[in-house]
Amino acid sequence: GYLAWGTAPVTVMTTGCPPLELRLDPPVALMARFLGVPAVFEPEQPVTFRLPSGSLQATVRPGEATLRVAGLALHLRILADLSQVTWNGEELLGHDQVSLQLDRSRPSTVTLVCR
Repeated sequence: GYLAWGTAPVTVMTTGCPPLELRLDPPVALMARFLGVPAVFEPEQPVTFRLPSGSLQATVRPGEATLRVAGLALHLRILADLSQVTWNGEELLGHDQVSLQLDRSRPSTVTLVCR
């Protein structure tokens, strides 16, 4: 019901990265698994999962990328030596915190490039 209607597809692709483990806070881990969020992003293997549609805060630094879903305690943290992070082709690295919109009618793509 609600989760299917109120979610948007997100595809994550990694390039030049080792397997990237997602750091999830324990109460959120269950919801994340339900939405299909993987525990690990495998190298060069695109993964599609769903996140609640609406506003998303992205904090991207060279050693860490964090996505926070507005209104929920859902934080996805990826620790890696990142050289590039794009959201639908837009560079996020170097902008510190960015507000993004998740639209359930349009899939979003995140690309993580490691050093």
